[in-house]
Amino acid sequence: MADRTDELLVRLAGSDVRLSPDGQRLRYDGPAAAVTPQLLAALRELKSELLVRLGTGRVVRSGPVTREQRRYLAVHEKVPLPQVLNVPFRVGFEGALDVCALRGALAGLVLRHESLRTRYRRDGAQWQQEVMSSRPLLLPVEDLTEEDDPEGAARRIAEKEAAVAFDPCVGTAPRLRLLRTGPRAWTLVLVLHHSACDGWSVSLLLSELAALYTAIVTGRPLDLDSRVPQTLEYALWQQDRAADPAYGARSRAYWAGTLRGLRAGHALPLDRPRPKRLSGRGATEFFTVPAGTRQAVEACAARHGTTGFAVCAAAFGMLMCKLSGRPELPVVAPYANRERRELEALAACTATPFVLRLTAGDDADLGVLAARTGLGALESIERLLPVSDVEPYLAPDTSTGAALPISFHFQNSLDLGPGLALPDVTAAVTPVAGAASRDELGLGLIPVGDVLSGYAEFSTDLWDAATVRGWIRDYVALLHRAAGLGAAS
Repeated sequence: MADRTDELLVRLAGSDVRLSPDGQRLRYDGPAAAVTPQLLAALRELKSELLVRLGTGRVVRSGPVTREQRRYLAVHEKVPLPQVLNVPFRVGFEGALDVCALRGALAGLVLRHESLRTRYRRDGAQWQQEVMSSRPLLLPVEDLTEEDDPEGAARRIAEKEAAVAFDPCVGTAPRLRLLRTGPRAWTLVLVLHHSACDGWSVSLLLSELAALYTAIVTGRPLDLDSRVPQTLEYALWQQDRAADPAYGARSRAYWAGTLRGLRAGHALPLDRPRPKRLSGRGATEFFTVPAGTRQAVEACAARHGTTGFAVCAAAFGMLMCKLSGRPELPVVAPYANRERRELEALAACTATPFVLRLTAGDDADLGVLAARTGLGALESIERLLPVSDVEPYLAPDTSTGAALPISFHFQNSLDLGPGLALPDVTAAVTPVAGAASRDELGLGLIPVGDVLSGYAEFSTDLWDAATVRGWIRDYVALLHRAAGLGAAS
C-alpha cells in the first residue's frame, strides 16, 4: 500500500517538480503553477522522510527470493555476459506527449510494483530480496533533433543500454532514457531485468503505464486496483508448496519416466568448431510467420484438439531433429504459471522452464505430434520442478556445454500493441535485440494481430547469421506445409 510520501513523489514527478537535498534542507525546483501552498505544506510535513528517500534509500521489506529470482541470480553469476538477462524495449511516441505526465506515470509504476525497486543480498548460502523505498524518478529529455539521423541515434542508444548488465546487489530498478527525435516524436528506452518480469508482466506494465498516464493527463480517477500482489508473498507461497513431500515425489517420478533414454544436448551442424567455453556473445534474427500460415496452424490445432503452441513446437522439433540427425531432442519451454487468479496483476517473473521431448517426423505427422506435444506440456506443467533437478534424468552427452542448450518460446501472454493507448499520442513498442544469447539456440513466437512475430536468438560462437536465417526459412516453410496437411487430414 502506498504511503503519503510515495503518493507525493508521484505527484511531484507528474508536475515536473524536482527535489534535491542540501544538508538538512530540502530544495525544490519546478513550474511556479505547480508549487502551490498545499504542496509546500506537504513538503514541510514530510521533509525528514523525503531527505531519506533522496539519499541512499532504505529497505522497507525483506524476505526469501522466489524460485525464478534464485534461478536468474545463479545464471547471473555463471554466464560470461550477464546482460543477457536484460529485457530491453524502445517505446516510440508520436503526438502531444506530456513529458511530466509520463514521468509521473513511470514513478507510479515503480511505486505499485515492488519488483521494480528490489535488490538482492546473500544471507549465508541463501539469497534474500530487499524491497527499497520509492525515490524521486529522474527522466530528463535528451534532444537528438540536431542529429543527422535522430531515429538511428535513438536506436544505437537503446542498443548500448541493452548491453549494460544490472548488478542485482545494487538493484534491478528499470533503466530509463527519454530521447526527443522530432518536434512531436520521442523514444523511451526501457530496460528491465528478467528477475523482475516475464512476457505477462511486460504487457501488464505497459497497460498500467498507459492507465497512469491517462489519469494524470485527464484528471480522471485511476482505474487500477490499489491491492497489488507482490513478489515477497509469491515467494512465501512457493515455499509452502515446495514443502509438500508428496508433490516432490510425484514430480520426480514423472520426470524420471518422461525423460528416460532421451539424450541431452544436440547434434546440430556447426559453422565452426565449438570453443571450450562459449563467450556468451550472440545475435537475434527477426522474422514473420504470415497470416495464412498462422491460420493453417490454428486449423491444425483445432483438428487435433490441441493448441497453436503445440503445433509450432512440434514443427520446431521436426526441423531440429532433421538437422541433427537424431530421432528426438530435449527442448526447454517456459510456462508463465499465473495459476492463481490473484497473481494476474503480479509484475514479476513467474515463468518456469520445463523440458519438451520433441521427435522427428514427416509433414503429415505434424498434427499427431502436436497433440502428443500439447498433452506432454500439460502433464509437465502439473509437475514442475527446477530444470536443474530434471537434468540428471537425461542421458549424458558431452558434445555440448549444456545439457539443455535449445529453447522454444511461445509468448501468447505478451501484448505489445493495444495495451499502450495514450490520449493524443500514438505509441509503438519494439523489443531491442541484444548482442548476447542465453541459449545456444532459442526460437520464439509472439502472436501479433493476424501473424506470428518470430525471433531466433543464437550463439555467434557456433553459427553465422546466414545459417540461422536459412533455418528460419525452412521452419516457416515446414510450418506452412505441415500445418496445412494437418488441418486437412
